[in-house]
Amino acid sequence: SRVHSTDLDDTGVYAITRAPWDLEEGEQMWENYGQPNHIYFMYHGFSMSPNAYDCVQLLIDFRESDESHLKFMNEKGYPSTYSACIAPSSLPLAKVGKWGITDNGIAYVKAVLQVDEQEAVQYIVETAKAALLSREEQSSEEWDEEQLQQLAEEAATSSTDASLLSDKLASVIRFRVSEKRLLREFISQ
Repeated sequence: SRVHSTDLDDTGVYAITRAPWDLEEGEQMWENYGQPNHIYFMYHGFSMSPNAYDCVQLLIDFRESDESHLKFMNEKGYPSTYSACIAPSSLPLAKVGKWGITDNGIAYVKAVLQVDEQEAVQYIVETAKAALLSREEQSSEEWDEEQLQQLAEEAATSSTDASLLSDKLASVIRFRVSEKRLLREFISQ
């Protein structure tokens, strides 16, 4: 079956989900989980593991680029940052191209930097390396795993409210761990 679509409304506050087929009022609707975890996490507060559709939303930031690139982007009306999805080849259902990068991400970097495809891919890989380094500076995977273990132990002996808070925090940490693993796998391929 086809996957639904979810977008922000015009205010940018509410998510609107559209099913790929018509439903009668009161009819049960089944979710087709064909989305990457950053979508689930942003709109629903959870992530799935494993998730064959997963990818990392990578921010490509040209604000520190040389003057000629900034001038080109300004003339073309291009934003100085761009978000592309990247995924390792082990996730064949992720919506990325042959390099593990969304085709529009490669096209954007090619246009802005005025380089060929291979150079654009290399630029995105270097951006992914910087993103991984930044995430690892925030917390090591070992620290994340220790926190998950501690939260699980606390949840087993806590009140319902404390347990819910622990579950939410654990969800954040699991998402962070998953993003780091995907980045590492993408970079190493």
